Amino acid sequence: MRFHPLPLIAALALPCFAKETPPQVETVECTLFEDGGDARPSRLKTSIIQMRAPSGQTVDLVGAIHIADQAYYDGLNERFTKYDSVLYELVTDDPPETKVSPPPSTEEPDKNADAETTTAPAKSTSANSSTSAIRFFQVLLKNALGLTYQTEIIDYTPEHFVHADMSQREFNASMAAKGESMQSIFENAFRTQISMANEDPDSAAADLSSMYTIFSGGDNSQLKRDLGSIMVGSVSLLARAFESEGESTLLGARNAVAVDTLKEILAGENPPKNIAIFYGAAHLPGIVDLLKKDGFTYQSTEWLTAWEIAPPGVKTTAP
Repeated sequence: MRFHPLPLIAALALPCFAKETPPQVETVECTLFEDGGDARPSRLKTSIIQMRAPSGQTVDLVGAIHIADQAYYDGLNERFTKYDSVLYELVTDDPPETKVSPPPSTEEPDKNADAETTTAPAKSTSANSSTSAIRFFQVLLKNALGLTYQTEIIDYTPEHFVHADMSQREFNASMAAKGESMQSIFENAFRTQISMANEDPDSAAADLSSMYTIFSGGDNSQLKRDLGSIMVGSVSLLARAFESEGESTLLGARNAVAVDTLKEILAGENPPKNIAIFYGAAHLPGIVDLLKKDGFTYQSTEWLTAWEIAPPGVKTTAP
């Protein structure tokens, strides 16, 4: 039996798709893997899903990958200058007034570090120590895959950037109220992947045979292909793992914060006409569902290359 490496995928917050109702589109996909075979580069792509508000404003849902090629983030920085407002994801008590720094170390991350905050909270909590597991996987994969980390490159300081996520205190309180921890989420992910593999043994797109490269320092291109090829099909696993017992803090509750922030902006005086929501791609299905309930309509999908993977035998180096 073969399994998805779901906890690693969850750390990347990659796979997602969302169904839409316009007659010209049945499914809006948020990730796409193009297999180049032995001769051409393979590419993992993410989408920008454009929605239109009932009042006419354009809202682009920009699915973030937290670990990707530097060119991907450079392109996003340039793109973000063209929006009137950019609503962004970051669990922190102190939204950045300067460029988020420092980036994750190339060594094993601090066990007390938080997964997504820019500053460590003064008081350690079970939620903080649990979310360090996500950061551990992110840094591990960043180094193994020769990629860059989102907060190394993305500039959060422009005045039109708006924090649209939970504070660290809100995140911890929500986790505690729901009886959640990152450990329980990852355990549920393993149980879910085993259950779904039993239901459909052929559903696994790749096995874990290439995972040894994380530790061996070998050619990372095969590992990238293996991970990239299964990300698109893993959205149902994430949904079942994280939302199986109702709205989770990690996805659903934070989706609501993003959409509520958008509503506040649109309800203000002289609301912006061109808005981006820059959030982890795994959040996009839930955000789309919430927007549809408020009368937003799907407009289009644009694709960006997040990973460009060299053909087999062509080694890549870290940026």
